[in-house]
Amino acid sequence: MTGYRLHKTTDIDLSRRVFAEIVPGDVWPGVDGSIYWLMRNPSGMACGITIAHDCGYRTLYGSFRGLKATCRGIGLDRRLIAARERYAKSHGFEYVITYALATNGPSIKGLLNAGYLIYDPANPWADGAVYVYKQIK
Repeated sequence: MTGYRLHKTTDIDLSRRVFAEIVPGDVWPGVDGSIYWLMRNPSGMACGITIAHDCGYRTLYGSFRGLKATCRGIGLDRRLIAARERYAKSHGFEYVITYALATNGPSIKGLLNAGYLIYDPANPWADGAVYVYKQIK
């Protein structure tokens, strides 16, 4: 994990390209007001992204996080999760919510290991998803 760098960015074009490389053909999850963080490998290439936005009710919604295959399995996912939590805490949010597809065991495991709890939303927004939340202290 040495040499990997996570930083907030306003470069939406680069964020879109990284997203498309991770999940080709998927619908872009960014909306007006989204916050973007990019993970860069030791050579400076973007290899991961996490996206979040304010969804009201003092809640930050993590709309996406992902890493290119070459950057998985070395603890970087924890850093993507932690970036959203730090942002939430420093901006007065009380909760962070997100989801992972039920078929994505590593993502669910990472969220549960980070202290997220499973819940059933009143209005589910993704088919085949496991919804999680964490209260930020």
